[in-house]
Amino acid sequence: MNLFGKFHFYNPFEIDLRSLALFRMVIGLIVLSDYLVRFQNFSAFYTNEGVLPSQLLTDRIWILKLNWSLYFLTDSSAFSLLLFFAGIIFALFLLLGFKTRWVTLISWLLLISLHNRNPYILNSGDKLLHLFLFWSVFLPLGAKFSLDEKWNKKNYANEYFSFSTVALILQFFCVYFFSALLKDISVWVSEGTAMYYALNFDRLVNPSFKFLVDYPGLLEFISRFIFLLELIGPLALLFLRRIKFVKMLVVAAFILFHLAALFVFELGIFSYVCLAGWLLFIPSGFWNKIDSRSNFFVISIRKFKSLEYASLTLIIYVLCWNVRSLDFKRFEKIFPIRANIVAQVFQIQQRWGMFAPVPSSEDGWMIIVGKTINDEKINLLSDQKEIAWNKPFEPSSEYQSKRWKSYFYNAYSLHDEKLLKNLAVYFCRKYAELENVNVFFIRELTAGSGEKNIPREKILLKSCECK
Repeated sequence: MNLFGKFHFYNPFEIDLRSLALFRMVIGLIVLSDYLVRFQNFSAFYTNEGVLPSQLLTDRIWILKLNWSLYFLTDSSAFSLLLFFAGIIFALFLLLGFKTRWVTLISWLLLISLHNRNPYILNSGDKLLHLFLFWSVFLPLGAKFSLDEKWNKKNYANEYFSFSTVALILQFFCVYFFSALLKDISVWVSEGTAMYYALNFDRLVNPSFKFLVDYPGLLEFISRFIFLLELIGPLALLFLRRIKFVKMLVVAAFILFHLAALFVFELGIFSYVCLAGWLLFIPSGFWNKIDSRSNFFVISIRKFKSLEYASLTLIIYVLCWNVRSLDFKRFEKIFPIRANIVAQVFQIQQRWGMFAPVPSSEDGWMIIVGKTINDEKINLLSDQKEIAWNKPFEPSSEYQSKRWKSYFYNAYSLHDEKLLKNLAVYFCRKYAELENVNVFFIRELTAGSGEKNIPREKILLKSCECK
């Protein structure tokens, strides 16, 4: 039975199956490449010989929040490696469109497990990626451009609408709309200084674009433009999609926004995942011009009522969750904390607060000093081995990878004694000649435009004897 067969009105939640297939392939490629990049630091991040033994997670609040992971089943490094390579294989299956619905489900399960094994190296891109996989479980990702299509030999109608497409699109729009609502209007709109502070946040900025801070008028315009785009853009696509020019303009603006962010900021996979989301809005007219296959004698994809109603219920839950994130005390009575169990089971808890309410004015970089048994002091984060306390030209280049950068900054910001101790112990194990390890953070505050620079602060976070 076609659950939505009686509806023939225009709606903004219809997706062309070919756009959905392209979305599937790009998401599969992102997951696959992300696994390959993470593999470089597999031992450091995902085994008990690394910086975060699983016992440290299962003994504390992560497990109380039901941040479950298959990696917690055993302490075996071999088992962790098996799960990791399973993730790579299923990402490849997703890319090819093989047994797509089941592969999507298993890929989501494996990715959630990977993320929760080390939550200190994650960013908003990781959250959005596993949310995309979650909602994709309810969708026919393998209907076009897939091995499933080749073997099934069925010609499905290109236009597709269901409660699941509603869920996927609304989830994507939550990223922007609620991010705008969480922002401080005075900094983003009235003063327009948000981008000035964002460009002084060295941990996330490409130094090649630091020159932009000398153009305050331009930064004020960009700050206000970003706020209005995030606030109004999703609403325009929902309610003005009949006007093709408006739709094309808004989609193009978001795509250009993320392309610019790719060059200016170092946001991990966030921009790539968002760009993948905008592939869903490629119209049927585009595909009809390049896809010569006949759209006659088509059949409709079977929709499963249970999955459709489940996706509808869950997206309503997610909308309520995001509303509560705006003012927890105000909305807690309507959406109580005991309702969190649903989000924790499906791992759909979220808060889109990047650069919100204002970009952080606190920045800095890590220096880890090791003292050898020969009384020599070396910089454990640099190949140069020399200790330099002055600010590097590109602070983010001091770290081996973006994941390491996230880990170090979280270790500082959380001021977690056990986390810092395990970090120091990791370096003690890595360098057998060490006598002790000292973990420092050089704290730097961003002064306002035209204000006097604020002196940096050298903070000793942890001192650990190796032997």
